Formats: sequence, structure tokens, C-alpha cells
Amino acid sequence: MPDPAEIRDGDIVQVHRVELYFARVERAGARDLVIQPLDPRIGDRRVRVEEVRRVYRDVGAPGAAPARLLPSPRQLRFEDVDEPRPPR
Repeated sequence: MPDPAEIRDGDIVQVHRVELYFARVERAGARDLVIQPLDPRIGDRRVRVEEVRRVYRDVGAPGAAPARLLPSPRQLRFEDVDEPRPPR
């Protein structure tokens, strides 16, 4: 059973009541969910979190990585080894 905090509005969930079916979460509560089944023949509109078997979430397209990652001067400095520089 997924953690209730992991289910958010807009997620697709797999619900197991009499049979398995998929639904879109309209509103996620602490103990129950208001759903819209993807199959219009299913009449369920509210399910308990315990009846959810899997949660699917769209995380979007991956972002492009920078062409080359360069460390900052602060990352290159060893604070324990380098002597502090006097201000100029």
C-alpha cells in the first residue's frame, strides 16, 4: 500500500476493489481519494487509500544537462589545508 502522503491530485492509481482498474485522482485525502475511473463503465468515485495498489505520476520531460560542469572556486578550495588569504 502506498503512503498516503505520496498520492497527489492528478496521479493515476491502480485500484483493487472487485477487480483491478485505473483511475485519475481528483482529490487526495488522508484516508480516501475522490477518483475518476479511466473506464467509464466503472461507477466508483471514492476509494480508500488501502485499496490503491500502485501510483503513477507524470514527472515531465528530463531537463537538458549543461554542456560541461565546472566546479566553483569555493569547491576547489580546501578550507582545512589552504591558508586564509589576507584581504587586499
